[in-house]
Amino acid sequence: MFYREVKPPFGEAARDLSRIRWRFDSISSNSPRIVLSNPPVCGSCHSFSRDGKYLVMDMDYAGNKGPYAVVQVKEQSVITAEEINTWDDYEKKSNKYTNGFVAQVSPNG
Repeated sequence: MFYREVKPPFGEAARDLSRIRWRFDSISSNSPRIVLSNPPVCGSCHSFSRDGKYLVMDMDYAGNKGPYAVVQVKEQSVITAEEINTWDDYEKKSNKYTNGFVAQVSPNG
């Protein structure tokens, strides 16, 4: 199980990221391990590929709510600027507004 622990009020947590912790452990665990605390950016909706090799996560980055990252799952996974994409760049030439939400890896990878 991998989840984001956010203590209410949620609006305050978005302004103070030290209130957010990510936990990971077996569903039978009484106290899932904290794997990330005080994140540098707010990450939210996330999913894993069917084979568990990739994590995709929506995040607020550089004042923008359209970015998402896709990273390989490792003992220690790091999301850097190179892994961050944004829906704002999609069809920018056509002047169509786009925004991403609930990023997922497609079933066929």
